[in-house]
Amino acid sequence: MNDKSLNLDVFFENQLDLPDPIGTEDISELSSVCESFLEELISHELEDFQIFNLNLLLVDQTQIQEINKKYRDKDKVTDVLSFPQYEDLRGGSYQILAPEEELGDIIICYDVCRTQAKEHSLSFREEFLHLAVHGFLHICGYDHEISENEEKIMEELEEKLLLSMKKKKSRD
Repeated sequence: MNDKSLNLDVFFENQLDLPDPIGTEDISELSSVCESFLEELISHELEDFQIFNLNLLLVDQTQIQEINKKYRDKDKVTDVLSFPQYEDLRGGSYQILAPEEELGDIIICYDVCRTQAKEHSLSFREEFLHLAVHGFLHICGYDHEISENEEKIMEELEEKLLLSMKKKKSRD
């Protein structure tokens, strides 16, 4: 993003014992791919911003259920929740007020991530990155729940971003 950047801060609650550790290299790749996507999505609209901040939190089932109930009135465990700062980055309904802006928060449930990884024959790391990308797309304004077409768009973007990470990793 030419002298612009995305800061991705990752927090692990309760010192979770990850079966397939998420390394700084993984977070760096995720951040880089998300930053490139943001550049394509909104850079033509932005001149004054320098930094976007995005928080990613990994929690257990109890915590994600509490958050889901409190903020979405859904008393159940889920895999990932996104809380965007802007209503719709993709649709242009935002106003950047400062050179450093918060994008929002992505919360991933460790337990569900582990279970889904096994179900899909993926490593924990692969499923974690998939959920992070999924959450990031929600932050940007994509929503698979509104229509089949939107679901297809979101799935294609997820695949594109995950493939970008794999290609980047294989080049390094």
